[in-house]
Amino acid sequence: MASVLLIAGPAAGERFGMLVTAGPIPYLHGQPIIVTEGRLTAGDYANPAWGDYTGDGKPDLLLGSDYGDLVLYEHAGGLVFGPPQVMLKHGATLTGTGNGVQSCPKLCDMDGDGTVDLLLGKDNQLLVYWGRERLVTAGKLLTAESKSLFGETQVRGLSPEAVDFDGDGDIDLLLGDQTGAVWWIANGSTGAPAYSAAAPLATAAGTPVAVPGRARPAAGDCDGDGILDLLVGDAQGRLHLYRGTGHGLAEAVILPAPGSGTHACSPTLADLDGDGHAELLVGEESGFVGAYRFSGQTTQFIGYLRAPGVPLDVGRYAAATGADYDGDGTMDVVAGGECGNIWVCLKRGGDYLQPRLISDAKGVPIRAGEAADETPCAWPRLADMDGDGTIDLIVGNAGGTVQIWLNRGGLQYAGYVKLAGAPLQVNGLSAIYVVDYDGDGDSDLLAGAAPVPMNGAAAPPDSALPQFVIPEGGLVYFENEVAKGGGMPIFRKGVRLLGFLGDGDETSARLHGGLLGLRYVEPLILRNDRWSFLVGTAQGWFHFVCANQRASYPTLVLPGDPSEVPRPLMPPCYSMTAVRAKDAAAGSANLGLLCGMGAYGFCCYYPPEIVQPLLGQ
Repeated sequence: MASVLLIAGPAAGERFGMLVTAGPIPYLHGQPIIVTEGRLTAGDYANPAWGDYTGDGKPDLLLGSDYGDLVLYEHAGGLVFGPPQVMLKHGATLTGTGNGVQSCPKLCDMDGDGTVDLLLGKDNQLLVYWGRERLVTAGKLLTAESKSLFGETQVRGLSPEAVDFDGDGDIDLLLGDQTGAVWWIANGSTGAPAYSAAAPLATAAGTPVAVPGRARPAAGDCDGDGILDLLVGDAQGRLHLYRGTGHGLAEAVILPAPGSGTHACSPTLADLDGDGHAELLVGEESGFVGAYRFSGQTTQFIGYLRAPGVPLDVGRYAAATGADYDGDGTMDVVAGGECGNIWVCLKRGGDYLQPRLISDAKGVPIRAGEAADETPCAWPRLADMDGDGTIDLIVGNAGGTVQIWLNRGGLQYAGYVKLAGAPLQVNGLSAIYVVDYDGDGDSDLLAGAAPVPMNGAAAPPDSALPQFVIPEGGLVYFENEVAKGGGMPIFRKGVRLLGFLGDGDETSARLHGGLLGLRYVEPLILRNDRWSFLVGTAQGWFHFVCANQRASYPTLVLPGDPSEVPRPLMPPCYSMTAVRAKDAAAGSANLGLLCGMGAYGFCCYYPPEIVQPLLGQ
């Protein structure tokens, strides 16, 4: 079903417009978290292009993504742009693009008629939208002999650059492909293009221009010597600079990695401040675009491009939760990302303000996991962990451990949550929830062992930490044994939660990791001293009931025919949690659901009027 693909994987392209208007489950018409200002985004794997797309005499930023999106941001000045305008809204605004494959745009006047044309790489197709035809009809570029640019060779992942590369006065093409190679296609006409067949590009010394993974080329005068240089972004987040000389391209110099440590980058050149010198724009794997100045043999980071009316975006893998973070009585959004950082998005009136990083008492941004972890995937929750009446921060991570920052006039790191004196660790991403489950006045912990995104390691191979390990896909309840107001939580054992499909009798089928892939559990509604549960699985999010009263360890039951898994409450997504009004009692049925998306890193809220019918309320 389409709604599953929207959230779960990169195969669902051209979704940006839907995600920022209706959320990842379109038939439910959710409320995406849109901020007053934030980093402008392509959603994921940004491929930027610079040029006057709108024809108003001012340059614009056109962002493609590796998932097939295309989003326009009109330049307001400096690093600031206008709100996003979706160009590929379900493939209808621009036609002939294909679905689910990368969009790599380039803006330039290719045929010398004075209008800006759009060149678009879509996997093995190189499409052109002519400015004279108002950019509505896609044509396919061929050689002067009307043959394929690559002959019989199958070349995929095309990323174009259009520039007068050989200095003869017409616009040639440079094309990167998914293997990391760069091709040159010469043009023999200053009017309608007359292209030759593609040929591998090489340096003056004859070295093929090639980079690790897919290649994203951009050309311009980077060092101000009047000679065209070539930049190529690779799949490892590195920029390869081939300086132009009077004899051709010099051998590559690797520029320092972009400031965010992105795993893939896509460059383009743009004069942001109108001083006649081009800045470097780098599209990142996160979907953001960083701006840099050239400085000698290196680059200087200026900042990220920003815009109003953009979605709350943590980069990738948003683990979201709702809480009154600043104590003003309104529900704010807190979200962790793949990078390990955690953002808070404060709500004022009906608006969400610009996201800001949550920092500790010393002003240092909090980051989950260990310093050496590349993608620790923060999974934050807010609760009073030490019974002092203030809200603390507790965070799961891809290493499977759980960390605490206590609120002592500012967040102070208190270390790992421990089980019988040793750091608790699950075999996977520690997808956690904190609640007073048994009603004794302290915060208990429930933990799922979720698959680590992108198949990252669950823990460093040389970890010397004592481990409490549960199989991936398991759910565990940890009862807090400390008295109310008595200090840090004390956990002495973890109880594996059993799950059944049926009515909880002898005919019920035992649920295990292979059947549903249980990976997250959250007590949801409390009635007659029994909880029901929101359970995240590989097949979606389900509403389980409990066979036991809250004073006993929970046994989970998914009602229905034991021979058939019912339709999920919600399709699969990276994270889901209940959100209630600040004054609502724990376990209140008047709840909404806050969803965090994986690949795009956005968040979406489903209010009670949408959720209640799903729960049968």
